[in-house]
Amino acid sequence: MGRASEFLELYKEVEEALQIRYMRHPNERISNAIVRFMNSPEGKRFKEELNLCREVRNLLSHHARFEGEDVVAPSEKLLAFLKKLLHYLENPPEARGICTKTEFLLRASRETQLLDIFARMEKKGFSHVPIMEGDRLYGVLSISTVFTYYKNNPDERLGRDARVERLWDILPPEEHTNERFAFVAPNCPYERLRVLFAEGGPKTKRLAAAFVTANGTKEARLLGMITPWDMLRVDDLG
Repeated sequence: MGRASEFLELYKEVEEALQIRYMRHPNERISNAIVRFMNSPEGKRFKEELNLCREVRNLLSHHARFEGEDVVAPSEKLLAFLKKLLHYLENPPEARGICTKTEFLLRASRETQLLDIFARMEKKGFSHVPIMEGDRLYGVLSISTVFTYYKNNPDERLGRDARVERLWDILPPEEHTNERFAFVAPNCPYERLRVLFAEGGPKTKRLAAAFVTANGTKEARLLGMITPWDMLRVDDLG
C-alpha cells in the first residue's frame, strides 16, 4: 500500500471514529464529523493538522493520479499524526491512565521531618507532596502552606526537627489560600480534566493538582495525582 492509499484509509478510519462518537442513535449519519471535532474545545488543538489533512484528502479524492502516478505522497509525519489521533479517539484517555500512580509519588505523613521532605522536594523538582493518613489523602504540602504558616504565626520558627504535624491544620486541600485541588474517579475523561485545569480567573484559585481516588471523593483510597505537566503529555498525543 502506497502512502496515498494509507493516508486515505487512515483518514476514513478517523472520520468513522468521530461518526461513532457523535451518533445519538444507530445508523445516524453525522455530516462533517471532522470539522465538528476540530472546532470543538477538545479538537481545536489539532485544527491546523486536520485542516491540512482535509486539503490533502480532497486532492487525493478528486485528483489522485496523473499519468499513472500519485499526485501527492503524504509525508510520514502526516501519517503518524493520523495514527496517533486514531489511537486517541479509539482509546480516550482517562484519569487512571494519565495520573502518576500513588506508589511512585513522593509522599509524607504526620511524622515526616519537614527539613527532609523539603530537601527531597527540591532534589526531585516537586512542588506539591500528598500528606497521607494510611492510604487516604489528608492534605498537601507546598510552598504556599509554609507561607500560610508564617503569616499566621509570625513569631514562630520551624526548627530542624520540626515535623509535618506542625502544619497539620493548614494542610487540608480546602485550607490552601491561593490554590485548589480536585478529586476525580479513575474513569474521569481527559476532557473533563482539561476543563478543571482550564477553569480560573481573578476570583478563582488555580487548580494545582487533581487527585484520583477510588470513587472520586477525598475520603476514598488515593490512586494517583495529576499535575498540569501530566496533562501536557496527553496534549502531545503521546
